[in-house]
Amino acid sequence: MATIIAAQSTEYLKIGDVQDSWMTYPGSIDKATIYVTPKGLYAECQLFLDFSVKCTQFTNPADSLEIQMGFNLPKEAEVIDLWLWVGNIPVRAGIYDRWTASQIYEGLVNRRVDPALLVKNSDTFYDLRVFPL
Repeated sequence: MATIIAAQSTEYLKIGDVQDSWMTYPGSIDKATIYVTPKGLYAECQLFLDFSVKCTQFTNPADSLEIQMGFNLPKEAEVIDLWLWVGNIPVRAGIYDRWTASQIYEGLVNRRVDPALLVKNSDTFYDLRVFPL
C-alpha cells in the first residue's frame, strides 16, 4: 500500500500560463481514448488525451497556457513516439537528447509555436509539457 501512495504523489496534471510560470492549477482531461493492438508477446497502446482548463481561473483564449503532466509507466514500457495536433493536423515529434530537446522547447515557447516535450526522468517516471493548450 505504501508504494501505491508514493507513486500517486508524484503524478500530476497542471495548467499554467508560461508568462506566469510559478502559478499553476490542477488540470483536467475532457476525453481519453485508448487503442490496444496485440503485437506478438507485447501490445502497442495508443493514448489520445484532450486536455481542458476546466476548474482553473483561465478563461481568456489569448492566455499562453502550458500543460504540465507527470506520470508513471511500468519499467518494461517503451515510449516510441509522441504526436501533437496542430490545428487538425497531427505532427510527429522528433527524438532528441534532454539538453537539445529542452532548448528547442523553450525556444518554441518563447516564439509561441506549438511544441511538446516528453522527458523520461527515471525507469518509470515521465514528464510531459505541451504548449499552447
